[in-house]
Amino acid sequence: MNPQFHDEFVALCALYYSGEISEEEWALLQIHMGYCDACHERFLEFQQITSDVIPAMAAAAASECDNTPRESVKSLEDAEKRLMSRFVSRPA
Repeated sequence: MNPQFHDEFVALCALYYSGEISEEEWALLQIHMGYCDACHERFLEFQQITSDVIPAMAAAAASECDNTPRESVKSLEDAEKRLMSRFVSRPA
């Protein structure tokens, strides 16, 4: 596969969770992930970021704005550690 096309699929993995891809792009991405384990893994990583890291960051930011207790900072740190451990343990 042409590396440029592959890079476009990697970008689509990220854009999916922001709602920035068309139905046609989503269909092509699903087909591509059916045979490209690297893109499927990347898609799952972006899913993890969307479900764990971003909400923790939003909670931390809200806590700072409201001057409320900063319990959410710990959850942000935990989410960052989980994310970084996934990148470190990932084969090159």
